[in-house]
Amino acid sequence: METKAQEVRIPRRRVIAAVAATAVLLLAAAFFGRAALRRGTVLAAIPQRPDLGSLPSELGTEFDASEAMAHSYVHSVDGLARLSRLYHANSFYNEALQCYEALRRLEPRNAKWPHLESSILSQFGRQDEALPREEAAVALAPDYIPARLRLGDELLMANRRQEAAAAYSQVLEREPGEPYAMLGLAKCDVAAGDWSKAIERLRECVKLHPDFIGAMSLMVTTYEHMGRQAEANAMKNVIGRREFTDLSDPWLDGLIDDCFDSYRLSVVAAVADFSGKRDAAKQMLERAIAFAPKNSSFHRQLAIKLALDKDLPSACEHLERAVALSPTDNDSWLLLYQYRKMMGQAPAAEQALRSGLANCPQSASLHIEEARRLSSAGRNEEAIGEFKEAYRLNPSESGPLVQLSTVLLSLNRGDEAVAALLEGLGKQPEDPAALAMLTYVYIVSGNEAQARQWWAHVRLQPRTPPDMVRSLQNEYRQRFGRDLD
Repeated sequence: METKAQEVRIPRRRVIAAVAATAVLLLAAAFFGRAALRRGTVLAAIPQRPDLGSLPSELGTEFDASEAMAHSYVHSVDGLARLSRLYHANSFYNEALQCYEALRRLEPRNAKWPHLESSILSQFGRQDEALPREEAAVALAPDYIPARLRLGDELLMANRRQEAAAAYSQVLEREPGEPYAMLGLAKCDVAAGDWSKAIERLRECVKLHPDFIGAMSLMVTTYEHMGRQAEANAMKNVIGRREFTDLSDPWLDGLIDDCFDSYRLSVVAAVADFSGKRDAAKQMLERAIAFAPKNSSFHRQLAIKLALDKDLPSACEHLERAVALSPTDNDSWLLLYQYRKMMGQAPAAEQALRSGLANCPQSASLHIEEARRLSSAGRNEEAIGEFKEAYRLNPSESGPLVQLSTVLLSLNRGDEAVAALLEGLGKQPEDPAALAMLTYVYIVSGNEAQARQWWAHVRLQPRTPPDMVRSLQNEYRQRFGRDLD
């Protein structure tokens, strides 16, 4: 009798487990296959490490860790990204570009890579390469304002004015009143020769942003081009010593966190301070000091920031370190004297001044402070000698002679005061302090004709402080009973 073959039955759960295991193996193979490909791209892109020179050893440690990450399978791209930051932040630009080129291929939807690459290319005048990178960044991150502003700048440098204006206008659509976009449009007007339109835009920009030096500086240029020198001079007076600061770009600015170059940190600290970011400036200077503790100038720069924040004790500590590291640093001695004096520490202040003069006998600024100290103590003849020594050491500056004239005038030696001021004006004909002081000397001496003659020079000098003008007007009115016109 024929037997029926027994049917082989495999439990369903074993089938499911086998299928799942196969799927996992296939996924794992695909994952590691892609990871291997990506790792291969990363390995080919890792730059040969350059000579780090005098940079801190900590940077080498960071490179070691980043390169190890780049050689891994799972984190290879993160390692290359970390390397790109280290190279870019520490001014190894060719190496950074090598990293960015690979990162653009590995992460084609990440707008940071073309944007950062463009910033380097533009810095070295490679506009033909920078422009398409910035266009790609804007396409990938249309709401990242710094990229769109940079694109406008790149287009304007490429003489594509209408496209640049469109880029700036698109910024204003997203962020009305954005000052750098308004400035960009004004630059487009200037490029088109429409100076009146440029002035109109710039006035509106300054109205919205009264402290925006970029717009004010272009207004000066525009006024001068239009022959409106008085308005240009007035704007220069408003600007004073303030400087233009570039637009904030978090993707680019954030690289400073990976900077180990103490000098570069100090430069960025100065820029941050100009932008009103004093806390950030102090942090960068502290890092600069950590990497270069024997650089006296970093201690001095940090002391100035601390003093502005009313922390004079800490400021003096850093100045003490500065002069210990560099006894011939006359600027640090000067600040140490001034800060100790502000703290009411007269003996310590005088000691700092004496030590400063002993170590820096050729410092005109220290001799001026010594002259002031002597004058305030009633030791005028000694003060006169110190002012003359300060002028001898720095004969291109009229300041010591102006201060000398005040002491001479207090001793009723008016002719000598006038001679000193005229000598100073021979060095700096437009020095507002010298012009005002000479006018004052003639007012108090009763020589109205000479007072009015020199007053005319004062009024033509836009840098004359308004309070100085008012003081001269009051003195004239009291002396002669009528107003200066």
